[in-house]
Order: sequence, then C-alpha cells, then structure tokens
Amino acid sequence: MSISVGIALATYNGESFLNEMLNSIEKQTYSNFMIHICDDGSSDKTLEIIRGHNLFLKNKIQIHLTSGGNGAMRNFRRTLSYCTEEFIALCDQDDYWVSDKLEKMLQKFEGKDSNIPILVFSDLQIVDSSLNQIHASFFTSSSKSSLSKKPQDFFVNNHIPGCAMLFNSSAKKCFEPIPDNVKMHDWWIAYMVSFFGEIVYLDEPLIKYRQHSNNTIGAPGFYRHSILLSEINSIKHVPYALHNSRHMLALLKEAVNIKKTQFPLNPDGEYFWHCVNGGVLSRFRLFRKSHSGERYLMSLLTWCLL
Repeated sequence: MSISVGIALATYNGESFLNEMLNSIEKQTYSNFMIHICDDGSSDKTLEIIRGHNLFLKNKIQIHLTSGGNGAMRNFRRTLSYCTEEFIALCDQDDYWVSDKLEKMLQKFEGKDSNIPILVFSDLQIVDSSLNQIHASFFTSSSKSSLSKKPQDFFVNNHIPGCAMLFNSSAKKCFEPIPDNVKMHDWWIAYMVSFFGEIVYLDEPLIKYRQHSNNTIGAPGFYRHSILLSEINSIKHVPYALHNSRHMLALLKEAVNIKKTQFPLNPDGEYFWHCVNGGVLSRFRLFRKSHSGERYLMSLLTWCLL
C-alpha cells in the first residue's frame, strides 16, 4: 500500500478561491491523501463549498471543527493535531497546487531514515487572484532564501511558507506542541526541524501562490525600492525584529531541551546554541554564515544586540 499523506487545511471565509484550490488537489497525480479541515467560524459559503465538493463526497475530506475565534496560527495548529498520516502537507485555502506537487515532494524522502525529522519545501510561483503570473519564483524574486536549512537562517524571520512544506511524522513529533504565542506556525515548524533533522529544498515552483487583498500574510520581502533606501529604512524595524527573535529563542530553548530526550540535537543545532550563548563576536560569526531573509543592516543589528 502506498504511503499516506495528511493535508492540513485551515479555512476561514475562503469562498472566493476554495473550490479552485480543492480542484487542484483532486487533480494530484498522487492520490493517497486525506484532507483535514478545521474552520475558524466562517460566515460565508466556505463549509457549503467543502461539503459539496467531489473530494468530500468521495470521503477524501474530514471536517473536524467549525468553531471560530482562533486566528490563523491556532486554527492551523488544531488542524495539524488531526493529521496522523506518515507525511503531512500544509495547505492555504487560496493557493493552487501543480498537479504533481505531492508526487515530486514525496520523491525527496526516498532513501531517508523515517526516524529523522525531515521537511521538504518547494519554490512557489507568485500569481494574482486570477492565477496570472506576477513572479516566476518566490525565492529569486524576494529576500527569502531557498538555501535556508540551519537554525541561524531562521533567527530573524522565517523563509519557508507553510503551504510549500511537506514533512514526515517524525518532524511533527519534533515541533509539537506549537506554543500559543508564536508569531506563525510555519516559522516554528522550520526552526524546530532545523535543530533536530534535515530541511531539503526542491527547486521547482509547485504552488501558485496568490497575492490578493485578503491574504493573512502574503509574500513578503519583494524588492520594490533601491537597495540603499531599503537598507536604511530597515533600521527602524530593528526593535520589532529583536523582540521577535528574543521571544522565539526563549520558546525554542525550552522546547529544544524537552525534545532532546527524543531526538538528538544535530551539529548545526549544537553550534547555534554555542554561538548564541557566547559574546557578540561569536554571534557575528554565526550571522556571517546565515541566510537572514531580511535586510543586511537590520539582521546584523538584531544579531549583535541580542
């Protein structure tokens, strides 16, 4: 029997693009999946669309909860709790999957130890609300880096959109529980896996990533101004970045100490804590090796002022 994939879909007032999203999943060349849905109290036709879709009628969708007021991160967190499959993919209600997305991402796990937390992520094509291309590649068009795989790469911010992720059940055990007060679930997931496992990039856009007025986060970090002006403007964001980095480190330190009883800390994780707990020079050396995903000056100051 083929391996099973759980798809975590957290919905909220998604009637505009949801049917098209589900259609793209139905067209997947890999079909052994189950879509797990928690709805955050939608007031539009979201649940009606889901219950009327062919995937629901074929028992490929399970609706677990429909209560609201949780917010995007907490709704994704509770949706993930229902995914007990061997592999888990995160899904945004407004994106569009390329037909061989699951098949190609699963191939990246072949020959790897299932006991090691592994996260695979792909590139994304940035499109408008009608799926017309804006940018051919998320990573070549933004400040985010497809080379991100070590803890220092996630120190300032996240690089990997959740909808581009596929991870094994060991990774899920590694990053759960997701704390209440993290900024976003995908940042926490990538950060935790980088300490204990392996992050692998698939250099192909397997998602059409919509940019529209209702996006919760959208695609950040695109270059719209001159580099010099952007560097100067980034300095004003240092206090916010510093607060977020310190907050995440405090949460991570506690979680990593607990998870070390289940998963051995990898060499990159050991080196990260050694440098972070050292002086400014050791943090600067680690910064030099990082892919920050943000402007250089802001990232440098955040590392040095920690």
